[in-house]
Amino acid sequence: MRTKFASLLTTAALSLGAAQVASAADLPARGPVYKAAPVAPFIDWTGFYVGGHIGGGWGTKDIFDPSQGEKELASGNVSGFLGGVQAGYNYQANSWLVLGIEGDFSWANVNGGLTGTVIDPSTGTARADWFATLTGRVGYSFDHALLYAKGGAAWVHDKYSVSPSCTPVPPHNPTEGLELVDECEGPYNAASTNLGWTVGVGLEYALTRNWSAKIEYNYMDFGTKHTQFTDPDGDAGFADIRQRVSVVKAGVNYKFDWGTPILAKY
Repeated sequence: MRTKFASLLTTAALSLGAAQVASAADLPARGPVYKAAPVAPFIDWTGFYVGGHIGGGWGTKDIFDPSQGEKELASGNVSGFLGGVQAGYNYQANSWLVLGIEGDFSWANVNGGLTGTVIDPSTGTARADWFATLTGRVGYSFDHALLYAKGGAAWVHDKYSVSPSCTPVPPHNPTEGLELVDECEGPYNAASTNLGWTVGVGLEYALTRNWSAKIEYNYMDFGTKHTQFTDPDGDAGFADIRQRVSVVKAGVNYKFDWGTPILAKY
């Protein structure tokens, strides 16, 4: 009896094992495991680009007399609007480092009044009617954004007009009658193009593979320049003019692909 019962248990165990083997054989074979590919950057910043910008500027103008130990003759603050174009080239050295060069030109109306003394109390105006820069750029790229710093050369074209605020006086010779004689001279006018330096920072955001928008701040220092002033009679005099200008610009760029692929190696 015991032998028969043991035989039945053995038969049942073998049948169950055979069923499990058959069930495992029916399962599909396990395939190879693949790792997710690294995500490529949204955009490769490498390429030539062109664009436009608008913005505003503000700064200071100080006029000195070089013949009187740099005595200040007049000074004033200027502010106004500007707009223009830019073009450049970027090279994306790796997944985050972007190097570039850029030139821009801005038509401007950054102006203001001057007050001070030129022998007699005087008033005047100063106006910058264009700016230009040529700068190198270094940037950090992350996701759609490029944070960059820039620095290089800057140019400005300025116009000045200074008029003495003096009062006409009677003639020195009584025989000339009572008519008042205006002994005031001027206005004294000047125009010059000056070279200086600039540094700035900005943030550019890729809207698509080709279009991007940016905002940036530039500081421009044109030092002190020896400038010739003339009056309507052609008489000339010189003054030293020191000026510093800050500019904020917002703009858009279009990048030309010209066969440049999106970075896949990252």
